Amino acid sequence: MFLATDPAFAVSMEYEISFDGPLTGAGSFTWDNDTQLMSNMSWDFGSNTGGVDDATYDWSATLDGGNLSQFVFEIFTMEDTHPYECTATTGSCAVLVEDTFGDFDSAYFEITSSNLRRYSFLRGEEFAAYGIFTTSVMSSASVPAPGSLALLGLGLFGLLFPNRKRS
Repeated sequence: MFLATDPAFAVSMEYEISFDGPLTGAGSFTWDNDTQLMSNMSWDFGSNTGGVDDATYDWSATLDGGNLSQFVFEIFTMEDTHPYECTATTGSCAVLVEDTFGDFDSAYFEITSSNLRRYSFLRGEEFAAYGIFTTSVMSSASVPAPGSLALLGLGLFGLLFPNRKRS
């Protein structure tokens, strides 16, 4: 039955990014476990801010057997979400994303073969900010999946109309 295969909850998680280097900053993004897509990526280095405009950036673009969101998420969190392995045994993985609404031209994120996560923000071909970054979960929202809601509805319906034994 299809209801049994539905996950109990779809989870949307907000992550915090800490940038540590000569110019320090913070950022965030949202990850949707159900769609396997990132959104709302932004960063703030005080007088230099930016991010990725979800309306113009294709996070679902196909990349090496998965999608761009899965690849970037794996670099940021070191969680295995993309078919390509970004681990110490395979070498480094990196991605360049466009700063679609900010003070930089692009952002380069990398996980090295020693699992060090590095960033570089560029203006043209010059480094504007660089260093290492870490991520942590800020919040998560569990939303009941449709199958769970259907089961709950059937249970409530059954309580409203109990089976009465006729004599």
